[in-house]
Amino acid sequence: VQINSAYSSDLIASSHVIDPYAARRENYREQERMRRQRQKPTQLSPEEIKANRRRKKREANKRRKQRKKAEQEQKQQSLSPQVNDNYQQSPQQQQSYGFDDAVDVGFEDHDIEDSKDIHDQHESWTAHNKEMQQAQDLRDEQNRFDFVSLKDIEKEKRKRNRYSYKYVPSETGFDEVWEGNDKYTTTMLRFQGLYGLREENEEDKKLVKQQIIQQMKFKPDQIDHNKIRIKKDRSWCIVEVKAPGKFIKDMLKKQKKKNDKIYALNRKNRDRQRRRNLEDESDSTDEEIPEQKPIYRVAEYERRNNNNDQDANEKLYILNFDILNKNCHKALTNLFLRFGDLRNHLEMGITSRDDPYAKVEYKHLEDAKAVWNFQNINGDPKKKIQFGSRVLTILYARH
Repeated sequence: VQINSAYSSDLIASSHVIDPYAARRENYREQERMRRQRQKPTQLSPEEIKANRRRKKREANKRRKQRKKAEQEQKQQSLSPQVNDNYQQSPQQQQSYGFDDAVDVGFEDHDIEDSKDIHDQHESWTAHNKEMQQAQDLRDEQNRFDFVSLKDIEKEKRKRNRYSYKYVPSETGFDEVWEGNDKYTTTMLRFQGLYGLREENEEDKKLVKQQIIQQMKFKPDQIDHNKIRIKKDRSWCIVEVKAPGKFIKDMLKKQKKKNDKIYALNRKNRDRQRRRNLEDESDSTDEEIPEQKPIYRVAEYERRNNNNDQDANEKLYILNFDILNKNCHKALTNLFLRFGDLRNHLEMGITSRDDPYAKVEYKHLEDAKAVWNFQNINGDPKKKIQFGSRVLTILYARH
């Protein structure tokens, strides 16, 4: 059978025209080819790598300048805001919310290369927004925790050399306080681990004292069971301890590590018991699982400071420090001389609770306010004014 070649070519051409999916398949193949080409790793030369680095650096500098400019504009807008209550949208703006004549969608001009460019622009815009958000979060965090450092309230050395105050050991009266014996301030501990304690019950107080001595290696004479405070319907109690501050901090750290180990062991035993319950309970060949061990938590109880800036004056009342040697008065004096000139010697003594105290009087009210504000309001919580191993309690003296 012979077929006319002209007729066959026309038939083939017509078949291509009639197929409605040919263009779609070709479009899909082109997209797949370009996608694979983008994903295919390319080997760059050293010169190209250096050029890319320089290009990225220029783009980063450009973005940094744009962010700085945007921050300045935002700051200026916040300083002088302008609000127009009579704002009305124009008819062109009102019509631009739908697919009408105001918006040229242009689906007929869509191209694969345009999609790639749009994708790249989207990634660049997303990365830029992420950097802006991170920078804003960092600024918010810095503003939220904008604490004053200790160096900000310290006087310069050249100013300290001009102080009129001179330390005279014989005029301090510290020997009458020292008397050759160490004086420890009372430390309040929050003890938890014994449940069902009864208020004002001597047996329960002795039990608390026994456990805290056993757990933290305190001496019996360092804890007075009469000063153990148990409140009704509370799972913890307050224990007052007379011991060196460094010893107490070391014991608290050891107790925390011990509790972490006990907690991990108890969790492991609970998991073993749970797995055994899921298996054959009649099997008695397995070893016996230990019972849960009690955890005794001990932490330092922070006292509330009822002092406020309305009582501001040049004299400060200092608490929460230990007298450990005969040089304690001079060391405490030198500490407060870093923040301003003193009017007279430190007054040091013992309170009615048998705790050491000191009164520091500055020549200028601004220096006393700076020290009080740093310790109670705007100072870095991790770098408070310390004497020895204790953070000082600084209040305004009332007399």
